[in-house]
This record gives sequence, structure tokens and C-alpha cells, in this order.
Amino acid sequence: MLPSPPGLRVLIADDHRVWTEGLALSLERHGLQTVGIIHSGAQVMDACLEQHPDIVLLDIRLPDRDGIDVLMDIRDRLPQTTVLILTASSDPTLPRRALELGAAGFISKSASSEELARAIRHASGSHSPEAPDVPPTPPSLERASTVDLTPTELRILKLLAQGLDNHAIGRQLTISENTVKTHVSNLLGKLQLPNRTLAAAWAIEHGFAS
Repeated sequence: MLPSPPGLRVLIADDHRVWTEGLALSLERHGLQTVGIIHSGAQVMDACLEQHPDIVLLDIRLPDRDGIDVLMDIRDRLPQTTVLILTASSDPTLPRRALELGAAGFISKSASSEELARAIRHASGSHSPEAPDVPPTPPSLERASTVDLTPTELRILKLLAQGLDNHAIGRQLTISENTVKTHVSNLLGKLQLPNRTLAAAWAIEHGFAS
């Protein structure tokens, strides 16, 4: 397990109570400090002002308020706070909007606790207090632009950006699902990214979604 930045404080904003409680325990096992769990979009800003988290894990679909609106409030009022978007959606437009509005990244809620912890560490390293109006880019994404992918990996990356799962990618490329999994694993390794969700975000940022 990679070490976390000292004193890294995480606020979770998501309305799925059982899931968030389990997530908080998992993150603490990975050396991250959970300073609060919020289930309402209206309460996020108050919690941020009270707890001063380093990272906010923000659900894109809160029941009382759109996560994008909450993100904009945090970036306007607390530019030093890094926001990592949680999503269960495969809509490729969501990560683009979140990144454009200042999110440090986004990750699927289906990711493992290890992947989530790794994404938080990447996000914390990407935040730039000197330029709060510029959406920060994780260092791993910067390195990715210099990596050569095979033609098949590039095609799969484009399909990931379009929100396709392994089964759908396999059908489109007429290869087995296991072969798709192997290619996805290889491209993640080359891009130095922890999961397919962040790979899709990078692909969208670099024009592979169209």
C-alpha cells in the first residue's frame, strides 16, 4: 500500500448511508482520515467550512442538489479544497463537465477501496493552490500523454471514453471479454492510472470520446 500524504483529511458527500459508512472504514484502513459523512448537498458547504477537509469525495447525483452545483460552490468559496467526483453513471459528458469546473478527477462508485484510496492520493497531489481557477490535472494523467499505446489499446480507450463495458467492447471489436480485460489492464499500466474510470476521464480530456 502506498503511503498517504500526512494528515490527509477526507469528507464524504453521498446519500447512500450503508455504502458511505463502509467506505469510511475502508479508507481509514488505507491510512486516510475521514472527517465527516454528509448525505445532503445542502450540508456539504457547512461541513467543509467546519471540518476543513483536504479532499471532498462528492457524489455527482445528490438527492436534493446536483453535485456539479456543489462542486462550483466549493471551488468558488474554498479553492484550496480538492474535489474528487464519485459517479455511478457511464455518461461520458459528466467527467468532462466536472473537470472543466475544477474537479481534480472522478472515479466510479464501483471501484474497489484500494482504487478509491489511490485516486484520492493522486487527487491530493494534483491540487495547485497557486492557480485555483485552473482545473488541476493528476500527475499520472500528465505522464499518460507521453505513452504509446497499441492500435487495439487506443480503440479500447476510445470505447471506454464512450462508456462501454468490457462485454460491449468485446462485441464491437469481435474479441473475447477476457481479451478486453487484458488490454484494459495493459493500457492502465502504461497510463499509470488505477482504474478504467480515470482512463476514460483522460481519454475524454484528450479527444478520444468522439
